[in-house]
Amino acid sequence: MRVARATILTACLAAGACDIPTEAPIIDQRWVIPLEAVSLDQAELLPASVSILGNLYAVAVPDGVATETVGNLCGPCNAVNGLTGPAPAFTGSFSSVEALPNAVVSADVASGSVALSINNQLGWDPIAGGGSITITLRGASGGPVLGTLQLQSPADALPNGVTTMANFAMGAGEVTGGIESVIDVVSPGGEITTMDTSNTITVTAVTSMMRAFGATVDVDGLTASLSEEALDTEDIDESIVDNIISGTVVLDVTNPFGLVYSGDVVVGTVTKSMVIPADATSQVEISYTGDELRSFIGVPGVTLSGTGIISGGPAMVAPTDSLIIDPSLDVVVELGGS
Repeated sequence: MRVARATILTACLAAGACDIPTEAPIIDQRWVIPLEAVSLDQAELLPASVSILGNLYAVAVPDGVATETVGNLCGPCNAVNGLTGPAPAFTGSFSSVEALPNAVVSADVASGSVALSINNQLGWDPIAGGGSITITLRGASGGPVLGTLQLQSPADALPNGVTTMANFAMGAGEVTGGIESVIDVVSPGGEITTMDTSNTITVTAVTSMMRAFGATVDVDGLTASLSEEALDTEDIDESIVDNIISGTVVLDVTNPFGLVYSGDVVVGTVTKSMVIPADATSQVEISYTGDELRSFIGVPGVTLSGTGIISGGPAMVAPTDSLIIDPSLDVVVELGGS
């Protein structure tokens, strides 16, 4: 057998027709390296008036202020303006709408607490003798009722020139655009007064501790940043790093907001542009040259981060939602050779 192999080798060399390998073959290998997840926390999307409180939002709601004059509230009062005598009986109502905080389109209200102040400057107590005043808070444009308070004579009174305070709890409901305060007055009349139809009654609703299960927010054009995470590739052997040819950073994205994120991803000193689509899940690939990859792979202290502009929406958000990016390095390494 040895003689046969020697003969074949001699013949091959004599003919010059055989290639005998003199060095190790060069092989390109693909390496996929998982990296730490980065996120776009929804706190980046929320206006200053909305904060996350456990599994709910805390929403700062503007005060609701409703004011009405005697002349508008009490039709019969206009006929006796300037006269002194018994106030006429009447039934009247007035209202005001306070918009939700800036950039909040709607809120799925869970609960809240409302402090009411009723400043009566009408000239007499309109509910004396068996009347009532009912204050209703509801979503604007016929939205759901969030809470109601009624003051009923003789148990309650609205003395002239006095601010009467009261409190009630706010219930649940989907509110869009704003919160409306509706005040209904049923007055039996009869109290002696000098009628002045320019006199007023003002009801102020101060909402505190409003909680919401979710919200819809307008975020178009907002600048937001991805969390900064360590790359953690410094343990990769130098002989591998030196032979990296090219590669990509692959971003597997979970996007619960339905928004587009256009901006930059920064790895070490290398900045690349990217666009994350509005799809619920997507994959974004960012290409790098060998030199770019070698500038951060295997280097200690390197981080991955990003900043971009939000477009689309409004976005429906819940307190536990975040845009999550699971990145990985997909690189081609040349192995072998002398």
